[in-house]
Amino acid sequence: MQEAGVALKPGETAEYIIIDASGKKNPEKAKPYIMYRSEDGYDIEKYTELTLKSIAVLLEPLGYSFEKISEIITGVKAKHLNRKSKDKTGSGWVQGTLNF
Repeated sequence: MQEAGVALKPGETAEYIIIDASGKKNPEKAKPYIMYRSEDGYDIEKYTELTLKSIAVLLEPLGYSFEKISEIITGVKAKHLNRKSKDKTGSGWVQGTLNF
């Protein structure tokens, strides 16, 4: 961000675009919004995952599971889902993966 002439102080936030959450295609996982160019692209799978998680938070109390929401929106039955779900003991949370 210093390249763009922006100096952040401790506690300040910065907006960014996720380019490649895994870091496999691009070692630069995210780019500051002020330095982002459309040709940099973005991680559509990560943004799809984040969008589905947000929708699930709103609709799960109404009886729509994350799995069903994912299937409705993407048209694909998800095998594994990247979302927090209660473990079998009900004592904590576990993390899975999203595969379309």
